[in-house]
Amino acid sequence: MAWAGLMGLAPATTVLHVSGSTAFRATANNAFGNILQPGWKAAFIGSNLSSASQAVFVGTTTAAFGGQPVVIETDFTGSATGIVQVAEQITLDVWLDPTANGTLLNGTNATAPLTISGGTSLSAGTAIFDSAASDAVFSDVYQASAPVGNTLIPLTDSGDPVTGVGGVAFLWMAGKGSPTSSSVSVQTTTAAGSFTITVSSAAGLAIGETISGNPNIPAGAVITGVMSTTVTLSLPALSTGSGVQTQYTHFG
Repeated sequence: MAWAGLMGLAPATTVLHVSGSTAFRATANNAFGNILQPGWKAAFIGSNLSSASQAVFVGTTTAAFGGQPVVIETDFTGSATGIVQVAEQITLDVWLDPTANGTLLNGTNATAPLTISGGTSLSAGTAIFDSAASDAVFSDVYQASAPVGNTLIPLTDSGDPVTGVGGVAFLWMAGKGSPTSSSVSVQTTTAAGSFTITVSSAAGLAIGETISGNPNIPAGAVITGVMSTTVTLSLPALSTGSGVQTQYTHFG
């Protein structure tokens, strides 16, 4: 994650504009809601507050985060775009105005899982926006890989994998009819997990069977469920030393 222009919360209301990767929006939105004391309010454009690309949060942070009044406005449109917006401090009319869109409804925290809900649903055609430059960006690409014209402010990583704001795990799986003649390299995590794939026929597959030698399925995956055309697999943690920067091959 790349960040710029962030300072400690001041006694007055702190207004923070956050842009960047759409992959981070749910993680970021849920984190924002869950660091606010009950009674916080929100508005968003989209199907729900948790996954909205554009949202505004108004409230007071919990004691662990300073107990300070904040307004957090988001606009998630992509990593490279967000980098340019922050690095060049481009003024954008994309932030939901926290006061001009009518009464904002309360948001709801959750503990397990940390998925927030509530808030006021707005229409993109009628919502009112304010103008500002982005203060921070969630990015899963390096600044150097963003388009030309993004070097006004050198961005820095949050630096701490423990106290960093968000982390997103990507699960790659093969689909029905996945090609076997070509592949792309992807980055993945070492976390164990469970996932389901679609197959033309599950005949001959049995629960408890360990998959090996199949280019479409990670070695060591264990079958935990079999239906006519779907198979549920449990994927163990990858071998020691296979960190998030390790390249793996995914077909399809």
